Amino acid sequence: MPKRLYSDANIAICEKEKQILINPSSERFYNFACEEMGSVFFDATLSLDEDGSYVIEGRQTLYNEHSDAGSDYEKLLCEHPKELIKEGPLFWLFGTYRVSGVHKREVRSKYIS
Repeated sequence: MPKRLYSDANIAICEKEKQILINPSSERFYNFACEEMGSVFFDATLSLDEDGSYVIEGRQTLYNEHSDAGSDYEKLLCEHPKELIKEGPLFWLFGTYRVSGVHKREVRSKYIS
């Protein structure tokens, strides 16, 4: 049975420095850039399993930047979110689409160290 160490906390993993940072769920991590937000778990629990590994379960906010252009809508749709694909300004002349923006999504995930 895993031993629960913390619950209802915001937990950040810094693999480079081999650190786990823990904040109460009411406090944010302000020192993380958008591209680092994937290492922050919100409303998370930190447990220690039978093998001595740390287990973090929580909600993550992931950001992906998209930028592209092309004439094949289906190919662009395979690589980018539908809501970021727009018709180019000269669509009727060249048949082009452009992709530009940041896609944000929330996921529930589990991290085992």
